Amino acid sequence: MINLIQTIIDLIMSTEIYGVVFSCLIIIVESIVPIIPILVFISINFMLLGNIMGFLVSWISVIIGCLISYFIFKNGLGNHFENLTQN
Repeated sequence: MINLIQTIIDLIMSTEIYGVVFSCLIIIVESIVPIIPILVFISINFMLLGNIMGFLVSWISVIIGCLISYFIFKNGLGNHFENLTQN
């Protein structure tokens, strides 16, 4: 786990704008498919971007990921589950 975190930090620190975009995309994907705890990526953002910017980037990314997840399940899978519950 420590090697994974160090690899992500090295990748993000290699370029500034790509690092922010990469960390946003990772948090958005993690919000849709929660496999890895989000605390890891939020901590990385805090270490790399500072307290305020790391918080804002993480917060906005989580909101975008949750909205995407909501609309995927509402529009894509909502009808499937509704049909299963109705007789």
